Amino acid sequence: MICGLLMPRGRTGPVTARARSMTVSWLRWGYFGAVIEADDIGVILQRAAESGQDFCLIQAAGHMISEQSGIYGGRSQSFFEVLNDWTARNDFKALGSGDRCLLVNLRSEWQPALPTVDFPEELAAFFIDLGPDLSLRPEFLPDLRRQSELGERGVFVLNFESYRDIEEPPPGFEAPVSVLYSVGAGLKPNRILQTHGFDARTRVVYFDYSAQALEFRRLLRAEWDGRRYPDFLRSVFQKMPAPGAHYFLWPGAVPDRLDWQEMDRLWAAEVARWGGEHELAGHWLRYRELDHEFLQCNILTGHDKLLEQISDQGGAVIWWSNAFCTMFSAFHYTLDEKRQFYDAWIDKLAARAPGILLNGSDHSNSPVNCINAADYRKKYIETGGDALAERRLYRHAMRF
Repeated sequence: MICGLLMPRGRTGPVTARARSMTVSWLRWGYFGAVIEADDIGVILQRAAESGQDFCLIQAAGHMISEQSGIYGGRSQSFFEVLNDWTARNDFKALGSGDRCLLVNLRSEWQPALPTVDFPEELAAFFIDLGPDLSLRPEFLPDLRRQSELGERGVFVLNFESYRDIEEPPPGFEAPVSVLYSVGAGLKPNRILQTHGFDARTRVVYFDYSAQALEFRRLLRAEWDGRRYPDFLRSVFQKMPAPGAHYFLWPGAVPDRLDWQEMDRLWAAEVARWGGEHELAGHWLRYRELDHEFLQCNILTGHDKLLEQISDQGGAVIWWSNAFCTMFSAFHYTLDEKRQFYDAWIDKLAARAPGILLNGSDHSNSPVNCINAADYRKKYIETGGDALAERRLYRHAMRF
């Protein structure tokens, strides 16, 4: 599969730039390959055919693919998982949604002048079309603004992304972790410590743009014993109630109407990853004794505040998750602005702590893992930071 971005001919300006940014930002939550950009479908298809891929999904600027998100191990589905399953089961030449979205079988010799078949509902259900001037769904942008504001007081009680990138330290990493710099989300920071090794001298520095996320981390360390996590959540939902804190759970889930059986199931899966609750509780007993710092900052625009805390020492690890490619960043910034923030972050981080081990994703949500800051910066510059390009500067591919 390769994707294309169809731009309107002769149209430029801030609205067109934002429509382009919205399309690509939403695409990047499920697709990490190259995006072919042109103002002609024929040009996109020619370049797609040269790529050697079997299918090409073309979206016009302002057309978006919504992705379900949920806790690691949950029941949410990715559009591209559904799409790959559908294309494997069906023979077709081209599917179309007006002139706004097109899926072409590159083996079929389909041409733009030929007819298309409508997208089946199982695929079309993921589509959101704001139009080239973002006016088709007038309620969408105000709702997106509200969602981005919720992120500023958001709390992730468990992680949405997998642990695939941190289950084994990369070759050359020397334990124990000296300092872990981490966003305040779920138990992935603890899993990093567990798999990479820590001792009584290890420090933990949490940074987040959400004050509520940091307060949750303080309560978690002070009041949880490493067992029966759902019981702790019942307590914290009372101490930090919505809407003062916004809890990211699974689609449709809110604290006062939570399916606790699903939470128990997710917690059982988490415990299994640790090898049992006894193992997790033992880790937690040691972890609580470590020195902790809590720093509120927006890593996109305020990363200098975090960089002041970072030093170049062996065993340092940082995890920023997908902070540069979130709903908040997609609403507030264009693709070019997100790239500028990210480029500045990587330049400064590599200069300050060249040996620090990186985990997260870049401004277009391409994974970053198992590489130190100096090596990553060099390869990032070599491959280029274009938001439409594919970058494979990781050991483990994963979706954020």
